[in-house]
Amino acid sequence: MNKQLLKSTDRLFIVISTSSETQMETARKILEYLWDNCNIIDVLVMVGDDKHLYTWYPFHSTGRQVMWLDPQSLPILDKIPNKFYNTTLTVKTYETIPTIYYVGNHLGRLKFEGTEIDMLDIVMEQLNISYSTISDTLYNAIGLMGLNNGEFDIFFASTPLFENLASMFDTSIPYFNTGFKWYVPCPSSLSRLERLLTIFEPSVLLLMLTLTVTVTFVMWRIGRYYNDPKSFCNSFITAWASSVGISVPFQSINLPLRIVFIFWVTYCYALSTVFQTFFTTNLVNPGTSKKIQNLDDICNKSFQYGYDFRLDFFLFYLNTNWLCNGEGRTDCKGSTNSDCFYRVVKGDDFAYLAAEFYGDHYVAVNLSRNAGALCSLDGYFATLHVVMYLTKGSHFLKPINTILRRLTEVGIKTKLLNLLTEKWRILSGYSEAIDIHQEDSNFVVFTLTHLSIVFYVLFGGLMLSSVVFILEITTNWKRI
Repeated sequence: MNKQLLKSTDRLFIVISTSSETQMETARKILEYLWDNCNIIDVLVMVGDDKHLYTWYPFHSTGRQVMWLDPQSLPILDKIPNKFYNTTLTVKTYETIPTIYYVGNHLGRLKFEGTEIDMLDIVMEQLNISYSTISDTLYNAIGLMGLNNGEFDIFFASTPLFENLASMFDTSIPYFNTGFKWYVPCPSSLSRLERLLTIFEPSVLLLMLTLTVTVTFVMWRIGRYYNDPKSFCNSFITAWASSVGISVPFQSINLPLRIVFIFWVTYCYALSTVFQTFFTTNLVNPGTSKKIQNLDDICNKSFQYGYDFRLDFFLFYLNTNWLCNGEGRTDCKGSTNSDCFYRVVKGDDFAYLAAEFYGDHYVAVNLSRNAGALCSLDGYFATLHVVMYLTKGSHFLKPINTILRRLTEVGIKTKLLNLLTEKWRILSGYSEAIDIHQEDSNFVVFTLTHLSIVFYVLFGGLMLSSVVFILEITTNWKRI
């Protein structure tokens, strides 16, 4: 029999016309051969006539069983049970910090910790399956080939779903949907003084000046028409005093002038309210600079950028000039991983492409809780669906997928990820956490320091008015 023509998912119906042994023994040998050599479970054997039909239950609670089927009813039970008995699988994994940690060798068994290990333990416990762990010193794609020759049954190491590997092995449903993100410097806080100067645009200031001159001219012309002798300078002083909210030196006595004055005061009051609202808001929270939106901004601002150069093979097809013509590239891998994140956090001219898990790990380990998260571009640069790889045609795929799906639906996966984040903090400690002062928070306490600019302006106005007062006294000394 050519084994290469048979697959574990095949469904076979075998007819034996005659046999020198009993029907049950003949069926047993055929079923055991197909199971041991081809891992085929869906087999129906007929020996002699339709009264001797046999099938195979390798996962039966009492062990391997060949069962006779009644031709009248054919009650074929589900051959993949919800609970397995006396079943042990071999699992291969690697240490992939920060998701999987190698703890040590306990009683001859390799011990790993991490969210994926916790999920595997839950799956195996629910299916009543025991497992042993094997590992190599370094992850490599060639190690996956042991799935096909029976060296192990399951492989996982935060491994994403690759199309070429999916054609060679069975894959579980994705239990982590993550990806590569561009981490960029966070927008910096703007200067309060610069922000205050932008409350009114130059066009608005020009319009205000034009209105002031226009109102001055109207008041002056109306006064002359009603024989209210008032100079143009006095009319301008009246309009200017109203606009800044101080007492006017002259009061109009005719009705048309008072109507114009009331409209002008109302306009100045509304404008002053708008100004004070923006003024107070900008004193408390002046806002931030423009956020980096896309990769074009990285190139236009002449940023240096880093990533693991091994991604050139997986993502960029060995094209090293895929961004900014290759200018400013920095290799970030291994021990330089944290250094590249540090450049993003502390600098303002460096961007870093990394898996989201590494970013979350850096935030948990190196940034204090009140420092905020890393800033990144919206969305994923490349999406990763993390899966388990199983032997092609594995009979354990369906029950494993069922448990993994339930873990996601009930929120256990999210809980395990939160526990992993806390473990990162505990393992690293908080002594070396970087505290980044963030002025942009949910609330800001308004203090006198926020009014320092106002006091400077008032002091400057006091000095200027004092100088003007002294000059007036000096020039009009003889009239006093």
